[in-house]
Amino acid sequence: QEDIAKQKSVEAFNRIDQLNYIMSDYLPDSELNRLSRSSGSGEYIQISPDLLKVIKTGQYWAIKTNGIFDITIGPYSQLWRRAGRKDKLPTPEQINNASESVGYNNIHIDPDNGKVMLGKKGMQLDLGGIAKGYAVDEMFNIFKNAGINLLLVDGGGDIRTGEAPPGKKGWKLVLENLQEDNQVIYATNTSIATSGDLYRYILIDSVKYGHIIDPRTGYGLTTPRTVTIQASNCMEADILASTISILGAKDGYGFLHEMPDVKAII
Repeated sequence: QEDIAKQKSVEAFNRIDQLNYIMSDYLPDSELNRLSRSSGSGEYIQISPDLLKVIKTGQYWAIKTNGIFDITIGPYSQLWRRAGRKDKLPTPEQINNASESVGYNNIHIDPDNGKVMLGKKGMQLDLGGIAKGYAVDEMFNIFKNAGINLLLVDGGGDIRTGEAPPGKKGWKLVLENLQEDNQVIYATNTSIATSGDLYRYILIDSVKYGHIIDPRTGYGLTTPRTVTIQASNCMEADILASTISILGAKDGYGFLHEMPDVKAII
């Protein structure tokens, strides 16, 4: 089993490299960025099954959340990255200009042929709230399919667990929280994702702007909150953590009311 585990570890890390090259919006030549550069051309572009699956899932949740989760927020993301580097807020005019290229209804999918068209010029897809969860699930499945059930995969806070370690009631996960005492979860055969501004934010004029952007405004969140979601897979946990961060506690719990399998700590 140890030899199999080592072999599968190599496979899993190779899979991560492969997915990063497909879905990163930082690598100029990634498949995602090549697709974004085709926006407004009126052409349907052939894409890989991985990218198609993630875009289709993103669109499903965009419709379900009425645009609160939106993978087309790339033009806003780029503005805020620049703001972080220059220590200067985007102007309302810049936000307004970027908004012209944002909107999930501008993504057109031809699922039968594995093609996607981005309908408006200047679109930039940002898979920040979904791709990491997908990658963790893919790594997890490599081990699971090899018959390795005692495992935990941690992708920078997106965690998927298998069976509990021997003699334990689960994998012990400690949730950091600035407001109250740290909380402990014992996780078995589940997925956990946490979103918040504890580490990822920019500070401009004494205001803390979180890395999660509200598609309705184009601004990073300024209400300090940490959202931890427990769901059956990491991609869903990832999406819901971002969504509930934007909705806030009252609307967030309301939204999750119809999802009895999902647990949230806000």
